[in-house]
Amino acid sequence: MTFADLWGPARTTGIKGERYFAGFTDGHMRRTVVSFLKKKTDEETCAAIDKYRTHVKNQTGKDLKVIRFDNGREFVNELIRGVLRQARHQN
Repeated sequence: MTFADLWGPARTTGIKGERYFAGFTDGHMRRTVVSFLKKKTDEETCAAIDKYRTHVKNQTGKDLKVIRFDNGREFVNELIRGVLRQARHQN
């Protein structure tokens, strides 16, 4: 199981204009992967989730099965639901 959360805005801006980050923590291994985001939009959040899914597949050879979000609007929306539904059907 992976736990995900989005943080920001930061007071300082990253080199490429990032002010937010999405953190993904593997509940078993306790490893965290961070993606930096310029904006807290559905599209950027969705891209961060997809990037993490690819990372897990490349590192372990396994598909991401369970991801747990808080009920923040950045994770609970139709774009994210659609991507996760599509990923479930690809597995």
